[in-house]
Amino acid sequence: MLIPSLYFFNSEGRPNEKQTVKSDILTIISFLEELQNQKIIEQTFTIKKHIDDIILCYQQVSDIYQNLSTKLATKPLNYLCLAWQHQHLGNQTKGASKRYHQDELNFWVNYAESLLDSPVDIIVKQVFDSLDEMVRSSSLIEMVNSLIRPYLNSCKGQITQETLNLIMFFHNNRPYKTGKRKGLAPIEILTQTKLNKHWTESLLDAIPLATT
Repeated sequence: MLIPSLYFFNSEGRPNEKQTVKSDILTIISFLEELQNQKIIEQTFTIKKHIDDIILCYQQVSDIYQNLSTKLATKPLNYLCLAWQHQHLGNQTKGASKRYHQDELNFWVNYAESLLDSPVDIIVKQVFDSLDEMVRSSSLIEMVNSLIRPYLNSCKGQITQETLNLIMFFHNNRPYKTGKRKGLAPIEILTQTKLNKHWTESLLDAIPLATT
């Protein structure tokens, strides 16, 4: 029940409203808490604490949908939103589930294309790119939040620009340990230039420059 309630689009391809998502999540959490399992309660407590942050991306989806609706008719737009959602879900699954989402992706794209005028490929790409950008932005916010929050907690909300610069340097120069970017640091991806030093060595090299 919880996972479908987190989908960006409903079964008709319309955006799920953030307040509806919030209400559904809190309702399902109340069911989970009836189990009286301490580990589950710890997790649901965290979700409730950050619920307003979690649902921010649903407003982004709604805004993107409204913008795209000025350029596309409702039905093909809804079908492309469903297609994108299956692509998004398919990227997070394997095996039979991945094949299912791929089949659904192809089905809804073909259905939308039958209602669209040319250039179809450009329209599909426009919709998918707009929604992909939202996911990237949301992931970035979550990443930065999870990275910086421990430092903010430890300094009781008082943090200097210098400390923020140090955190930024650490993140930009430390290679990812897992995922498709494993072994690459964000700065390497951005500049297409391979780092020849560990991030700590680069930091030590930068210290004399900062103190002169």
